[in-house]
Amino acid sequence: RAASIFRTGKTRAFVARLLGISRHTSGRWHSVWLKVGKKGLRAAARAGRKPKLTANDLGRINAILVAGPRAFGLKTLPWTLERVGQMIDQTCYVHYHRGHVWKILTALGWKFQLPVGRATNKVEKLTRKWLKSKLP
Repeated sequence: RAASIFRTGKTRAFVARLLGISRHTSGRWHSVWLKVGKKGLRAAARAGRKPKLTANDLGRINAILVAGPRAFGLKTLPWTLERVGQMIDQTCYVHYHRGHVWKILTALGWKFQLPVGRATNKVEKLTRKWLKSKLP
């Protein structure tokens, strides 16, 4: 988009205001556009290390999580970060620290949940005790 605006002869300051970027960035883009052309303004490739887990691996991990720990062969519930890490290690042959396992889970849309339990109310306990002692 910046290249087409530069081609019309608009100033770098105008381009900066229009696109919501700094004048410095607009100036760098203008220099690249003059030297290389429109191709020079294309977005760069993804930086950093390539992920160890592929999209297929993530889909498989998600399917196992949905099936539950018992379907994976664990005897007790629930999933924990350590257990999910072991599952990833066994199914995808990639080892992650539990802190990174959490990042993978949130990327898959999973959230932290406490086990659902019924809170016992002290008044309820006293009421039941009173009923047992007073009523035959």
